[in-house]
Amino acid sequence: MSLPFETETFPSQTRYRLRFIFSFLSFGILLIAMTIAVLYSRSSQEIHEQIRQDYQFALEQRRFIFTLTKELEETLSGLQRSPFLTRFLEMSTPATRQRLIELFLFTVEDHPDYMQVRYLDSKGNEVIRINQRKAGQAPQIVSDNGLQNKSGHSYFTRTMELPEGDFWRSDIDLNREKGRIEVPWQPTLRVAVSIFHNGRRRGIIIINMLLEPLLQRLVKSQKFTVFLIDYKGNYIYSVDPHLCWSVQLATGRNMLRENEMDALNLSEGRDIEVKGFYFNYVGKFLENSQHVFLVFKEKGEYLSRLQQVKNFTQLWMLFFLLAVSIPLAWVLSGYPLQLQRKLRDTVIRLQKFDIIIDRFVMVLHVEKDGRIIDATSAFRRQLKLDPDEVTGLHYANLFECAEKEIGQRNKGGLADILKAKELKGITGDGRSWWVTQTVSGEHNGEENFYTIILTDITQRKVVEKMAVTDSLTGVSNRMGIDNFLRGAFALAERNSTPFSFIIADIDFFKIVNDSLGHQAGDDVLKELAQIFRTQVRASDLVGRFGGEEFVFILLQTRSGGAVAFAGKLRQLVEDFKFSPGCPLTISFGVAQYHPGDTAESLLKRADSGLYEAKESGRNRVVFKDVQED
Repeated sequence: MSLPFETETFPSQTRYRLRFIFSFLSFGILLIAMTIAVLYSRSSQEIHEQIRQDYQFALEQRRFIFTLTKELEETLSGLQRSPFLTRFLEMSTPATRQRLIELFLFTVEDHPDYMQVRYLDSKGNEVIRINQRKAGQAPQIVSDNGLQNKSGHSYFTRTMELPEGDFWRSDIDLNREKGRIEVPWQPTLRVAVSIFHNGRRRGIIIINMLLEPLLQRLVKSQKFTVFLIDYKGNYIYSVDPHLCWSVQLATGRNMLRENEMDALNLSEGRDIEVKGFYFNYVGKFLENSQHVFLVFKEKGEYLSRLQQVKNFTQLWMLFFLLAVSIPLAWVLSGYPLQLQRKLRDTVIRLQKFDIIIDRFVMVLHVEKDGRIIDATSAFRRQLKLDPDEVTGLHYANLFECAEKEIGQRNKGGLADILKAKELKGITGDGRSWWVTQTVSGEHNGEENFYTIILTDITQRKVVEKMAVTDSLTGVSNRMGIDNFLRGAFALAERNSTPFSFIIADIDFFKIVNDSLGHQAGDDVLKELAQIFRTQVRASDLVGRFGGEEFVFILLQTRSGGAVAFAGKLRQLVEDFKFSPGCPLTISFGVAQYHPGDTAESLLKRADSGLYEAKESGRNRVVFKDVQED
């Protein structure tokens, strides 16, 4: 006997699955509707957050302006402490003045953006002036007839009133010649410092820096219109030349007034966001009377592009949710409880591992453009940063390459950093630290971010450095010289590039030890090593070969440059007053690498040159070529 409605009865599993599918689809449709509503309501907020992130990134890219006056002050401090200036102040002779002129000339040559470097005495008379009107042109030493008295200029009087060690900084201004603004415009920043000797004020040193290239970099942006203004809203610089120099050219243009923000008070020197404008106060770094602000305003096309991306994302999400809901409901309906248990167990295990990794392993997630997404607390402890302070930092700004290969130098790019095996950085308490890194993630653009695992190797690096450093002088020891020389040979053979090898030996050093004692000899070696360290480039090496012998390895340098470099060192040593009070001279042997050379043959030629320099009277430089070998 058939039961009523028997043909319409479903198996219990089928009823359960259909019931689950219906519930899942109902919930999915409700979720889709709520998601769309939330996405629309959050769209403007997300766009604003994206703009803020891009603004922070753009500001980070312009961080070079923060160190502008600091770099000028460091240069002035170096000139202020120079022994050449001290000797000139002690004894003003043509010879000491010429040495000081050469120092100023070298400073301008080393800084193409310096328009002018001058020394004025306490009466405002120009004693030395080096001009460089355009980057790339040779600097000019102004003759005595061209030197002027500047005692009536405010930069002289104000600098002369400063305490010792303080700096005077000018406004960002247009350069003037004979009272008129120079054409074409020459944006200029001046920094000056008073010179004291034996407690007396002896004048000032002032540097005029050309700012046009830096300002162009500052305002160039694809996403933002960037302005440089003072605290009153007057334009200083913009990509639009009609907006530039509103005070200097008396155009009356004012950013605050033109954008109906007259009531905005910028005199307090705070970062402000108002009406879509982002005001970043950089006056705290420039420290002049303008109280400069860097202002960002998003471009219309950039804003439209963000809105299009958001709209596309919303439509794509809607389609995706609809396309996935039905098959997903069918698949999940068969084992929801089993899946839930597996997920729960997996989550618990992952949470335990995550806690361990977060505490003890330095792991970072980095976007393709180098910005850090997040990092474990083990990494943040090293930098002493909170989670929100780490997010958005650029990974390449935290480290520099520290490869062992000679010639490997970090250009600041993320690609170079990611390829490096060892990196060097600064911890949150100011200590240098070294790490090795393991980078995972596709490099063809398919992955959204890199995962980077860091291992602290600072202690190992300290031990390695001690092993290659001469304990007396602080320069490289014999092991360090041998390691560097092998690298120099490998680089020269791989790239077909030259390098030079120099041996230096102190003349009659035994007399110093015998007459003044070994402590005086050690002091001479230390002072001599300090002279050498200040002259070699970062890419080159100076080392103590043994006793009173020193070695120089100059990469990318031919014989002419090496001989000139040795001649410069020879003169510096001859002119230097060593603390034991004895005059010293030094002899040099120079050799240049040629294909087929070995360390023994190169050393033999340089040693032969040194021997010849000694035999021919000492205190000289002798170069030995292959043909003379």
